[in-house]
Amino acid sequence: MIAIGAMAALQPARAQGYYNLDAGRPGRVEDASPTARYELELQLLPVRFERFASGATRWRSDPKLSYGVAPFTELELRIPLLQVNAQRGGGRSKAGIGGLAIGGLHALTLETGAIPAIALAGEWIAPVGGMSAPVGSYSAKVIGTKTLKPLRVHLNAGFGTWSRRPPPPAAPSCPTVIEPGTVVPPECGGGIPSVPDTPCDRIGGARFACLARTPVVERASGARSAQTNVAITDTSSVGYRWVSGLGVDRAFALASTLVSADVVAERFIGLYDSIDWSAELGVRRQLTPTVVFDFGIARHFTGVAMSNAVTAGITYGAPRQSLRERGGGR
Repeated sequence: MIAIGAMAALQPARAQGYYNLDAGRPGRVEDASPTARYELELQLLPVRFERFASGATRWRSDPKLSYGVAPFTELELRIPLLQVNAQRGGGRSKAGIGGLAIGGLHALTLETGAIPAIALAGEWIAPVGGMSAPVGSYSAKVIGTKTLKPLRVHLNAGFGTWSRRPPPPAAPSCPTVIEPGTVVPPECGGGIPSVPDTPCDRIGGARFACLARTPVVERASGARSAQTNVAITDTSSVGYRWVSGLGVDRAFALASTLVSADVVAERFIGLYDSIDWSAELGVRRQLTPTVVFDFGIARHFTGVAMSNAVTAGITYGAPRQSLRERGGGR
Protein backbone atom coordinates (compact mmCIF):
# COMPACT_ATOMS: atom_id res chain seq x y z
CA MET A 1 0.00 0.00 0.00
CA ILE A 2 2.83 2.41 0.80
CA ALA A 3 4.50 1.69 -2.55
CA ILE A 4 1.22 2.17 -4.44
CA GLY A 5 0.57 5.47 -2.70
CA ALA A 6 4.07 6.71 -3.41
CA MET A 7 3.80 5.75 -7.07
CA ALA A 8 0.50 7.58 -7.44
CA ALA A 9 2.08 10.83 -6.28
CA LEU A 10 4.91 10.70 -8.80
CA GLN A 11 5.23 12.53 -12.12
CA PRO A 12 6.32 10.91 -15.43
CA ALA A 13 10.01 9.99 -15.57
CA ARG A 14 12.60 10.53 -18.24
CA ALA A 15 13.00 7.42 -20.38
CA GLN A 16 16.70 6.99 -19.56
CA GLY A 17 16.56 4.61 -16.61
CA TYR A 18 17.97 1.73 -18.64
CA TYR A 19 21.30 3.58 -18.94
CA ASN A 20 22.08 3.61 -15.20
CA LEU A 21 23.57 0.47 -13.64
CA ASP A 22 22.55 -0.33 -10.06
CA ALA A 23 24.47 -2.95 -8.12
CA GLY A 24 22.66 -6.24 -8.47
CA ARG A 25 20.50 -4.94 -11.34
CA PRO A 26 21.49 -7.08 -13.11
CA GLY A 27 25.25 -7.34 -12.35
CA ARG A 28 27.23 -6.63 -9.22
CA VAL A 29 29.22 -3.76 -10.75
CA GLU A 30 27.46 -0.37 -10.75
CA ASP A 31 28.15 3.00 -12.35
CA ALA A 32 28.92 6.29 -10.62
CA SER A 33 25.52 7.87 -11.40
CA PRO A 34 23.31 8.61 -8.35
CA THR A 35 19.54 8.92 -8.46
CA ALA A 36 18.64 12.36 -9.83
CA ARG A 37 17.61 15.04 -7.35
CA TYR A 38 13.96 14.71 -6.26
CA GLU A 39 13.62 11.44 -8.16
CA LEU A 40 12.19 8.42 -6.39
CA GLU A 41 13.04 4.91 -7.62
CA LEU A 42 11.24 1.77 -6.48
CA GLN A 43 12.78 -1.61 -7.23
CA LEU A 44 9.58 -3.60 -7.01
CA LEU A 45 10.21 -7.18 -8.10
CA PRO A 46 13.92 -8.04 -7.90
CA VAL A 47 14.44 -11.81 -7.73
CA ARG A 48 17.67 -13.82 -7.65
CA PHE A 49 17.74 -17.61 -7.82
CA GLU A 50 21.02 -19.37 -7.07
CA ARG A 51 21.92 -23.06 -7.24
CA PHE A 52 25.13 -24.34 -5.68
CA ALA A 53 27.42 -27.24 -6.47
CA SER A 54 26.27 -29.00 -3.29
CA GLY A 55 22.65 -29.01 -4.56
CA ALA A 56 21.51 -26.28 -2.16
CA THR A 57 19.44 -23.41 -3.57
CA ARG A 58 18.52 -19.92 -2.50
CA TRP A 59 15.85 -17.44 -3.52
CA ARG A 60 16.51 -13.80 -2.73
CA SER A 61 14.59 -10.58 -3.25
CA ASP A 62 15.80 -7.10 -2.32
CA PRO A 63 12.99 -4.54 -2.67
CA LYS A 64 14.65 -1.13 -2.54
CA LEU A 65 13.68 2.52 -2.46
CA SER A 66 16.18 5.22 -3.45
CA TYR A 67 15.64 8.99 -3.42
CA GLY A 68 17.73 11.88 -4.69
CA VAL A 69 17.89 14.02 -1.56
CA ALA A 70 20.40 16.57 -2.88
CA PRO A 71 22.44 17.28 -6.00
CA PHE A 72 24.49 14.17 -6.88
CA THR A 73 23.37 12.43 -3.66
CA GLU A 74 20.94 9.60 -3.03
CA LEU A 75 19.72 7.70 0.01
CA GLU A 76 18.56 4.09 -0.09
CA LEU A 77 16.43 1.74 1.99
CA ARG A 78 16.45 -1.98 1.27
CA ILE A 79 14.95 -5.13 2.85
CA PRO A 80 16.62 -8.46 1.93
CA LEU A 81 14.15 -11.37 1.79
CA LEU A 82 15.65 -14.89 1.81
CA GLN A 83 14.58 -18.47 1.32
CA VAL A 84 17.33 -21.04 1.86
CA ASN A 85 16.72 -24.63 0.79
CA ALA A 86 18.68 -27.61 2.06
CA GLN A 87 21.02 -29.77 -0.01
CA ARG A 88 18.50 -32.51 -0.67
CA GLY A 89 14.88 -32.30 -1.69
CA GLY A 90 13.69 -33.87 1.56
CA GLY A 91 15.73 -31.54 3.74
CA ARG A 92 14.76 -28.46 5.66
CA SER A 93 14.34 -24.93 4.34
CA LYS A 94 13.92 -21.57 5.97
CA ALA A 95 12.66 -18.16 4.88
CA GLY A 96 12.59 -14.71 6.43
CA ILE A 97 13.91 -11.16 6.47
CA GLY A 98 17.70 -10.91 6.26
CA GLY A 99 18.14 -7.43 7.74
CA LEU A 100 17.32 -3.77 7.17
CA ALA A 101 19.80 -1.93 4.95
CA ILE A 102 20.33 1.83 4.86
CA GLY A 103 22.78 3.24 2.33
CA GLY A 104 23.76 6.18 0.21
CA LEU A 105 25.81 7.29 -2.78
CA HIS A 106 27.45 10.66 -3.54
CA ALA A 107 29.09 11.61 -6.84
CA LEU A 108 32.39 13.41 -6.29
CA THR A 109 33.04 14.28 -9.94
CA LEU A 110 31.10 14.32 -13.19
CA GLU A 111 32.58 12.77 -16.29
CA THR A 112 34.18 15.51 -18.39
CA GLY A 113 36.84 14.94 -21.02
CA ALA A 114 39.59 12.76 -19.61
CA ILE A 115 38.18 12.92 -16.06
CA PRO A 116 36.02 9.89 -15.12
CA ALA A 117 32.93 10.06 -12.96
CA ILE A 118 33.82 9.09 -9.38
CA ALA A 119 31.41 8.33 -6.53
CA LEU A 120 31.50 7.07 -2.95
CA ALA A 121 28.90 4.60 -1.67
CA GLY A 122 28.22 3.01 1.68
CA GLU A 123 25.65 0.81 3.39
CA TRP A 124 24.80 -0.50 6.84
CA ILE A 125 22.71 -3.64 7.44
CA ALA A 126 20.95 -3.70 10.80
CA PRO A 127 20.33 -7.13 12.41
CA VAL A 128 16.57 -7.17 11.83
CA GLY A 129 14.51 -10.26 10.97
CA GLY A 130 14.57 -14.00 11.52
CA MET A 131 17.20 -14.64 8.82
CA SER A 132 19.55 -11.82 9.78
CA ALA A 133 22.88 -12.20 11.52
CA PRO A 134 23.04 -11.22 15.21
CA VAL A 135 25.59 -8.51 14.35
CA GLY A 136 25.18 -5.82 11.68
CA SER A 137 27.61 -5.30 8.81
CA TYR A 138 28.76 -2.36 6.72
CA SER A 139 30.46 -1.59 3.42
CA ALA A 140 32.18 1.39 1.77
CA LYS A 141 33.02 1.56 -1.91
CA VAL A 142 34.68 3.75 -4.53
CA ILE A 143 33.04 3.71 -7.97
CA GLY A 144 34.57 4.97 -11.21
CA THR A 145 32.93 5.25 -14.65
CA LYS A 146 34.57 6.27 -17.94
CA THR A 147 32.80 6.50 -21.31
CA LEU A 148 34.80 5.42 -24.34
CA LYS A 149 33.68 5.51 -27.95
CA PRO A 150 32.39 1.91 -28.19
CA LEU A 151 31.41 1.33 -24.53
CA ARG A 152 31.54 2.43 -20.88
CA VAL A 153 34.00 1.02 -18.34
CA HIS A 154 33.29 0.75 -14.60
CA LEU A 155 35.62 -0.01 -11.71
CA ASN A 156 34.30 -0.78 -8.21
CA ALA A 157 36.51 -1.32 -5.14
CA GLY A 158 35.18 -1.72 -1.61
CA PHE A 159 35.93 -2.82 1.92
CA GLY A 160 33.65 -3.72 4.81
CA THR A 161 32.56 -6.49 7.13
CA TRP A 162 30.63 -9.72 6.82
CA SER A 163 28.42 -11.33 9.42
CA ARG A 164 26.51 -14.58 9.39
CA ARG A 165 24.03 -16.52 11.45
CA PRO A 166 25.82 -19.12 13.59
CA PRO A 167 25.23 -22.78 12.65
CA PRO A 168 22.26 -24.31 14.49
CA PRO A 169 22.91 -27.15 16.98
CA ALA A 170 22.59 -30.63 15.55
CA ALA A 171 23.03 -34.25 16.46
CA PRO A 172 26.67 -35.38 16.58
CA SER A 173 26.23 -37.44 13.41
CA CYS A 174 24.61 -34.58 11.45
CA PRO A 175 26.70 -31.69 10.09
CA THR A 176 25.40 -28.23 10.96
CA VAL A 177 26.99 -26.74 7.85
CA ILE A 178 27.19 -28.28 4.40
CA GLU A 179 30.67 -28.33 2.94
CA PRO A 180 31.25 -28.94 -0.79
CA GLY A 181 31.44 -32.69 -1.39
CA THR A 182 29.99 -33.60 2.03
CA VAL A 183 27.91 -36.81 2.09
CA VAL A 184 24.99 -36.07 4.39
CA PRO A 185 23.10 -38.97 6.04
CA PRO A 186 19.48 -39.18 4.79
CA GLU A 187 18.06 -38.77 8.28
CA CYS A 188 19.76 -35.40 8.61
CA GLY A 189 17.79 -33.89 5.76
CA GLY A 190 20.77 -32.06 4.34
CA GLY A 191 20.96 -29.39 7.02
CA ILE A 192 20.37 -25.68 6.48
CA PRO A 193 23.36 -23.96 4.91
CA SER A 194 24.78 -20.88 6.61
CA VAL A 195 24.23 -17.49 4.96
CA PRO A 196 26.69 -14.66 5.61
CA ASP A 197 24.80 -11.39 5.84
CA THR A 198 26.68 -8.73 3.87
CA PRO A 199 25.59 -5.55 2.08
CA CYS A 200 24.53 -7.70 -0.81
CA ASP A 201 23.00 -4.99 -2.93
CA ARG A 202 26.31 -3.23 -3.00
CA ILE A 203 28.04 -6.43 -4.04
CA GLY A 204 25.15 -7.76 -6.05
CA GLY A 205 24.19 -10.67 -3.83
CA ALA A 206 25.87 -11.96 -0.71
CA ARG A 207 27.84 -15.12 -1.34
CA PHE A 208 25.97 -18.20 -0.16
CA ALA A 209 28.41 -19.53 2.44
CA CYS A 210 28.75 -23.20 3.08
CA LEU A 211 31.39 -22.88 5.78
CA ALA A 212 34.66 -24.24 4.44
CA ARG A 213 36.31 -25.01 7.73
CA THR A 214 36.41 -28.49 9.21
CA PRO A 215 36.02 -29.34 12.89
CA VAL A 216 39.24 -29.38 14.87
CA VAL A 217 40.10 -31.10 18.11
CA GLU A 218 41.69 -29.38 21.06
CA ARG A 219 42.73 -30.86 24.36
CA ALA A 220 41.26 -29.24 27.43
CA SER A 221 43.83 -27.50 29.60
CA GLY A 222 44.40 -27.06 33.34
CA ALA A 223 42.18 -28.97 35.74
CA ARG A 224 40.22 -30.46 32.83
CA SER A 225 43.29 -31.88 31.07
CA ALA A 226 42.39 -35.41 32.13
CA GLN A 227 39.09 -35.24 30.28
CA THR A 228 38.66 -36.49 26.75
CA ASN A 229 39.41 -34.31 23.78
CA VAL A 230 36.76 -31.71 22.98
CA ALA A 231 35.70 -31.28 19.36
CA ILE A 232 35.04 -27.67 18.43
CA THR A 233 34.05 -25.95 15.23
CA ASP A 234 34.97 -22.49 14.03
CA THR A 235 31.97 -20.42 15.13
CA SER A 236 33.18 -17.02 13.89
CA SER A 237 30.21 -14.91 12.86
CA VAL A 238 31.89 -11.62 11.90
CA GLY A 239 34.95 -10.52 9.97
CA TYR A 240 36.31 -8.23 7.29
CA ARG A 241 35.96 -8.55 3.54
CA TRP A 242 37.00 -6.78 0.37
CA VAL A 243 35.51 -6.77 -3.10
CA SER A 244 36.56 -5.39 -6.48
CA GLY A 245 34.89 -5.54 -9.86
CA LEU A 246 35.51 -4.50 -13.46
CA GLY A 247 32.56 -4.07 -15.80
CA VAL A 248 31.70 -2.81 -19.27
CA ASP A 249 28.41 -1.95 -20.94
CA ARG A 250 27.14 -0.94 -24.35
CA ALA A 251 23.95 1.09 -24.86
CA PHE A 252 21.65 0.78 -27.87
CA ALA A 253 19.71 4.03 -27.67
CA LEU A 254 17.26 3.33 -30.51
CA ALA A 255 16.20 0.14 -28.72
CA SER A 256 16.35 1.68 -25.20
CA THR A 257 18.53 -1.27 -24.22
CA LEU A 258 21.86 -1.70 -22.44
CA VAL A 259 24.01 -4.86 -22.39
CA SER A 260 26.57 -5.32 -19.59
CA ALA A 261 29.29 -7.75 -18.50
CA ASP A 262 31.54 -7.84 -15.43
CA VAL A 263 34.04 -9.85 -13.42
CA VAL A 264 34.11 -9.61 -9.61
CA ALA A 265 36.64 -10.82 -7.02
CA GLU A 266 35.93 -10.87 -3.28
CA ARG A 267 37.43 -12.28 -0.13
CA PHE A 268 35.71 -13.10 3.16
CA ILE A 269 38.65 -12.78 5.55
CA GLY A 270 38.50 -15.31 8.37
CA LEU A 271 35.72 -17.30 6.73
CA TYR A 272 37.34 -18.56 3.53
CA ASP A 273 41.00 -19.01 2.66
CA SER A 274 40.43 -18.40 -1.05
CA ILE A 275 39.29 -15.55 -3.30
CA ASP A 276 35.87 -15.89 -4.90
CA TRP A 277 35.61 -15.03 -8.61
CA SER A 278 32.34 -14.42 -10.43
CA ALA A 279 31.40 -13.46 -14.00
CA GLU A 280 28.07 -11.96 -15.10
CA LEU A 281 26.15 -10.96 -18.21
CA GLY A 282 23.05 -8.80 -18.17
CA VAL A 283 20.62 -6.61 -20.08
CA ARG A 284 18.48 -3.61 -19.11
CA ARG A 285 15.54 -2.50 -21.26
CA GLN A 286 13.22 0.49 -20.95
CA LEU A 287 9.66 -0.86 -21.24
CA THR A 288 7.86 2.45 -20.64
CA PRO A 289 9.00 5.97 -19.66
CA THR A 290 8.71 4.88 -16.01
CA VAL A 291 9.52 1.15 -16.05
CA VAL A 292 12.86 -0.63 -16.65
CA PHE A 293 13.25 -4.42 -16.85
CA ASP A 294 16.57 -6.15 -16.18
CA PHE A 295 17.75 -9.74 -16.57
CA GLY A 296 21.11 -11.36 -15.86
CA ILE A 297 22.99 -14.62 -15.49
CA ALA A 298 26.01 -15.23 -13.25
CA ARG A 299 28.60 -17.91 -12.65
CA HIS A 300 30.64 -18.12 -9.45
CA PHE A 301 33.44 -20.13 -11.04
CA THR A 302 36.25 -20.07 -8.44
CA GLY A 303 36.00 -20.34 -4.67
CA VAL A 304 34.48 -22.54 -2.00
CA ALA A 305 30.77 -22.52 -2.91
CA MET A 306 30.60 -22.38 -6.70
CA SER A 307 27.18 -21.62 -8.12
CA ASN A 308 25.02 -20.47 -11.01
CA ALA A 309 22.48 -17.66 -10.65
CA VAL A 310 19.70 -15.93 -12.57
CA THR A 311 18.42 -12.45 -11.71
CA ALA A 312 15.41 -10.47 -12.93
CA GLY A 313 13.63 -7.36 -11.78
CA ILE A 314 11.53 -4.28 -12.51
CA THR A 315 12.33 -0.71 -11.49
CA TYR A 316 9.77 2.09 -11.37
CA GLY A 317 11.21 5.59 -11.28
CA ALA A 318 9.85 9.11 -11.58
CA PRO A 319 11.06 12.63 -10.74
CA ARG A 320 9.13 14.33 -8.00
CA GLN A 321 8.44 18.06 -7.89
CA SER A 322 10.13 19.84 -5.01
CA LEU A 323 8.19 21.95 -2.51
CA ARG A 324 9.79 25.01 -4.03
CA GLU A 325 8.46 24.09 -7.49
CA ARG A 326 5.03 23.31 -6.10
CA GLY A 327 5.01 26.67 -4.36
CA GLY A 328 5.35 28.53 -7.67
CA GLY A 329 9.15 28.61 -7.82
CA ARG A 330 9.63 30.89 -4.81
